[in-house]
Amino acid sequence: MSLILPILVFAIFYLFIIRPKQAKLKAAQMEQQMIASGDRVLTRSGIYGRVSRISQDLAVVEVAPGLELVFDRRSVLKAPNAIDVDGQLSEENLAPEFSDDDFSQLHDHLEAHATDAVPSSTEAEGPEAGAATGDDQVSHTGNEDHEVPKTDGENQQ
Repeated sequence: MSLILPILVFAIFYLFIIRPKQAKLKAAQMEQQMIASGDRVLTRSGIYGRVSRISQDLAVVEVAPGLELVFDRRSVLKAPNAIDVDGQLSEENLAPEFSDDDFSQLHDHLEAHATDAVPSSTEAEGPEAGAATGDDQVSHTGNEDHEVPKTDGENQQ
């Protein structure tokens, strides 16, 4: 009786978690193998494009007219048909959502916060600079020898 419970738990776990994941992975691999030149694709990094050339290991994806990027074939997936990339990129849908005032306010905000986070070079000078930045508590571990190994050409000279 005590052996039946672990076997039952494993069987349920296998049927509801492991097997569906394996089926989904196999289907994705089959779909990826079916990608051919001219297909709309989506890379794992989120870039949409059209395959211009594909080999066993690499895929050349055209992301804009005249702009091609080379990807590992495993990182290229077939683009979902529900997304109309060409329609979303048409000129009427590319109306600017930000005004010039928005950009100037963003620039001012970033500039104000950038100067707060980075100490100026005059603040870091002097004997109290280590105390201000916490450098006096730095400890080094590992190999302290930082010599660059010489190549064969340098050893022969």
